[in-house]
Amino acid sequence: MACYTAGVKNHADRCRLTPCTIEKYRGFTVNVGRMAEDWSTAMNERKRLLKRYQAHHDRKMAEHRAWAATGYDPQHRPPLEPYPDELRGLQCCATTRAGTPCKRTDIYRNGRCKYHGGKSTGAKTPEGKARQLAGYRRWLENKRKNEAATA
Repeated sequence: MACYTAGVKNHADRCRLTPCTIEKYRGFTVNVGRMAEDWSTAMNERKRLLKRYQAHHDRKMAEHRAWAATGYDPQHRPPLEPYPDELRGLQCCATTRAGTPCKRTDIYRNGRCKYHGGKSTGAKTPEGKARQLAGYRRWLENKRKNEAATA
């Protein structure tokens, strides 16, 4: 272990490592390892729940499309099933800027809330980007007209 403290020649004085602090660090290392295992287990459980959530969502959408194909005939209405208890309260869990997991439960099919990957992030094709630019220019022109009218 290297310590770089100016003006101190003795390693023990530089680090101030005692048997107690070494044990504390060893315990911390063990705890970090345990935390990593717990985190890995939690993430695997989340993946399993998200797969169930997506399968439930796909099944319900297929039932709805089949019902829509009949013209929403009441006789062909899909049966109402209770929402699985296991999927209730499923959280977004994305890391926020504060470093804590997001606790929102209004998630999309991808398992994220509207703040962490819910909707589109913008146009990807040149045509879409041109459409966005045209809309921005229209908005800017209208804004300038309104400012000129009020001035």
